[in-house]
Amino acid sequence: MEHNSRILVVDDEPLSREVLVRRLASIGFDMRGFADAKSCLAEVEKELPDLILLDVSMPEVSGLDLLRTLRQRWAKQQLPVILVTALIDSEDVVAGLDAGANDFVVKPVTMPVLIARMEVCLDVGQATRERDKAKAELQAALGTLEQRVQQRTAELAAANRHLLDEVANRARAEERLLAYQNQLRMLASRLAVAEEEERKRIASGLHDDVGQLLALMRMQLGSGDASPRELVKVLDSAIRVTRSLTFELGSRVVYEFGLEAALESVVEEFQKRHGIAALLQNDQHPKPLDVPTRIAAFRAVRELLHNVVKHAHASSVTVSMWRQGDYALVRVADNGVGFDASSTKMLPTAEGRYGLFNIRERLSFVGGGACIQSEPGAGTQITLTVPVMTQVEPQSAESTPAPAAEVPQEAE
Repeated sequence: MEHNSRILVVDDEPLSREVLVRRLASIGFDMRGFADAKSCLAEVEKELPDLILLDVSMPEVSGLDLLRTLRQRWAKQQLPVILVTALIDSEDVVAGLDAGANDFVVKPVTMPVLIARMEVCLDVGQATRERDKAKAELQAALGTLEQRVQQRTAELAAANRHLLDEVANRARAEERLLAYQNQLRMLASRLAVAEEEERKRIASGLHDDVGQLLALMRMQLGSGDASPRELVKVLDSAIRVTRSLTFELGSRVVYEFGLEAALESVVEEFQKRHGIAALLQNDQHPKPLDVPTRIAAFRAVRELLHNVVKHAHASSVTVSMWRQGDYALVRVADNGVGFDASSTKMLPTAEGRYGLFNIRERLSFVGGGACIQSEPGAGTQITLTVPVMTQVEPQSAESTPAPAAEVPQEAE
């Protein structure tokens, strides 16, 4: 038993009250005495005691009435009450116990008996308090555990969603990669067929045009009847056809004099051959390009001009060149029928049109890119971007591409 327990004595008889208070305080209890139920109840409201020794017979509010009031708020285990009464009738004892008393002692009080019964009540009260404290701590721990479980569950759910998103993204990336690989295989096949057809066409041109003209010249020279003027005429025709075939194979100007001179030549030849007004615009700023980049840009422009003839139904074309930071830009703009650029991603189409896809792949190899702007009925602008050399050095046809740089972002 804790001898520092806080005990209230409620008795309207001063002598009885003071005797209990003094004797119990002498053995270490923290004692408080009260003469009526009202003052006792006020003290209990301020601080709950460990035990109440309550006289039954008191004026105004009896001990049993006070006990009933206390039991409306606190149970026996929370607030032990021992009745101290001179009434020894069994009905009175039953009434006290029924009102909520933990125990009772009879006046005059025998101290060893009172202390023994107090020990029992105080031990029960202490055990109850420890149980309530443990219960509260358990509830708090359960609340904390539940909160942590919920938090961890939310974290695991978020991680699971993230993992599912990563799996879905990877699956989509793999699908795109497979589709891209299939497109590249189809492109390689189409390019092989196109190269073979181009070889046949050039071989046919050499045989049917250049070969026939040279054979005619040989016959005229052998007969001795041809005049020098006629021979010059045949020779001019052979030169014209040879130049045309050379143009088809690739302009040597791009190797020797650069992209600007090559584009000037190709624009002039395009206008003569197809009767479409063609204009070359150049900002005149230096645009040093290595040989692979020149060739890629030249072939891309030539491909775009071929597309203008084949698809655009245009009456005029403008090829513009300018410098923008570490990049050279070339734009091919026509006033043709145009198309819906929002549905075009420069990929091979179901009809087998690989031109734009091929252009993008060539430019990507040298660190460049391409962007399309077009609307039905509003013509088409395709802008090519290629990196310039930061340090100009003599280039040869065997030069390797410069490392790919980040291409300026343009709206597609």
